Amino acid sequence: MSSHLFIVWQDSYNVDCPIINEQHKGIISTINTLHYFIQEGHELTFLKPTVDLSKMFMGFHFATEQGILAKSRYPGIEEDEALMKQLFAQFKVTCQEACVHREPELLLSFLKNWWIKHLTEEHKKFAPYLKNY
Repeated sequence: MSSHLFIVWQDSYNVDCPIINEQHKGIISTINTLHYFIQEGHELTFLKPTVDLSKMFMGFHFATEQGILAKSRYPGIEEDEALMKQLFAQFKVTCQEACVHREPELLLSFLKNWWIKHLTEEHKKFAPYLKNY
């Protein structure tokens, strides 16, 4: 088994908002934990608590982020909220497909792609609005 992390935190992911940085690191940690369990060959039922934790943590994170963006009057907040709802819907579908097809790697791939895009692309749009929080 490889001991490599699935997603490695990079300084370029940092934003000028400590709570958002900590939440980002926590979400990466849950994704890496899911990767570890999959690599260890655990059954899907064993993976469910980690998937549920990822969902909850992402929910807390996006609620925090939306709250900060609302306070800072980010002009694209409605589009960002719509995107998050769409991604959560895709996340649910991907979870179901991973269970039906017994391929947890589908979920892992989705999470990694989603999360890296969130950190490297989506945050570029609103990072200035996260400052001072």
